[in-house]
This record gives sequence, C-alpha cells and structure tokens, in this order.
Amino acid sequence: MTYYSEIVHKANKQKSKVYRGTQCSKCPSKLLCTKGNARQIHVENRTHLRTQIRKLLDSPEGKKIYRLRQQIIEPIFGNIKHNLKYTMLHLRTLEKVNAEWQLICLTHNIKKIWKVKYPFNMK
Repeated sequence: MTYYSEIVHKANKQKSKVYRGTQCSKCPSKLLCTKGNARQIHVENRTHLRTQIRKLLDSPEGKKIYRLRQQIIEPIFGNIKHNLKYTMLHLRTLEKVNAEWQLICLTHNIKKIWKVKYPFNMK
C-alpha cells in the first residue's frame, strides 16, 4: 500500500493519512478485501499515542493506577451519566458550563448525603 492523501475528519477534526492498494486489480482475494477499485486504510496521526498509552495501561504499574481510578472517580461519572441521565452539557460559554457542572455535582452530593441520612427512603 502506498501513501495516497491526508484528510481531516469532520466529526472530530483529526487528521489521518490514507493509504491505497496498488495491486488490488490483480489480487485473487480482492472480493474478500474490498468492493471498490482499491483497498484504502486510514491511519490517524495519533495512532502512536494510542499505542504508547496502551503499553502504559497494560504494564503492572498502569493496571494498579487504573484500578485506583475505577474506585475513586469513575463511579461518580457513571452515576451522573447513567442514573441521572446527564450525558451532555446544555449551556455554552465557560462560565455557564461551570455553573451547570457545579449544579450537577451538587445534585450528586446531596443524593449521597440523603442516602446516608435516610438509607431506606431511596427509590
């Protein structure tokens, strides 16, 4: 495969390089590989960073750190997103977003206090 072009994805504004096959028309496995004229592969420019992070997370020290993160912060975000059904912020500008996020966190903390004070009244 040879380098063909570089594109910018509309959704996440990330650049990726496009590689296109040169011998696809002669290949006996072409129908298994692609329906087009030639096979294309998109490789994001951040691929090396993902590989680096994956190595870190797969190391014993990385697993220990990630396990601690799952105990400390992940359940809170999971509760806010899943149980409170708050998957996106609705306001614009940094000041309004900060106020909205503080209200979300306040709601989470009040529910925790309520649960401790009145453990049998939660639905």
